[in-house]
Amino acid sequence: MQRNTESVTVKADVDGNGRITGYASTFTRTPDWAGDVVAKGAFADWLNRIHEHGTTVPMLYNHDQSLDSFIGKVTSIDEDDHGLLFTAEFDATEKAQRARVLAMDGRLAKFSVERRSLFRPSFNR
Repeated sequence: MQRNTESVTVKADVDGNGRITGYASTFTRTPDWAGDVVAKGAFADWLNRIHEHGTTVPMLYNHDQSLDSFIGKVTSIDEDDHGLLFTAEFDATEKAQRARVLAMDGRLAKFSVERRSLFRPSFNR
């Protein structure tokens, strides 16, 4: 079975932490690395809730949700004709910058999306 991965574009931004643009999922009708085939529109409801509520989507290293694996945040995410296109900014942490360097030279080139976290918790101050 052929698995599909998409390349990403890594750019330096004004503060030097770096920014990345790529596809977290594609509609190519070939299985992704997990064997999933995703149809256009699959993310529509989720994206509407994110945009409606202003939810911040974290960029995690390897789907790990321990504190040191939060390596940035998604600044834009939407479906286009090819897939789920995102842009994210890297944090200034050592781990985030290492991930940026790996992405810049092509050694880190697979991205995916976690759709479980839709709403921010409400905190009393």
